[in-house]
Amino acid sequence: MLEIELELPSDCSIREVMEAEAQKQGLEISKSKLTELQPLVGRNPMLTKKIIRNEKLGLKQLGNVRDRGARKRLG
Repeated sequence: MLEIELELPSDCSIREVMEAEAQKQGLEISKSKLTELQPLVGRNPMLTKKIIRNEKLGLKQLGNVRDRGARKRLG
């Protein structure tokens, strides 16, 4: 089996994907809001669709998956 190791996308690349997804969903979003939401996505561009959809719907953003597990244990 062939394994290929890929580099993680940069923060700038993730914000570009988020901005494109926001435009696709008809949501105007500021650069500062993208910067605020970017840590929720981490380096996973597949999460951008979910995070932008949640923002459009006004849903509370809980943080990335690792943070939620830690909060659950602490809270």
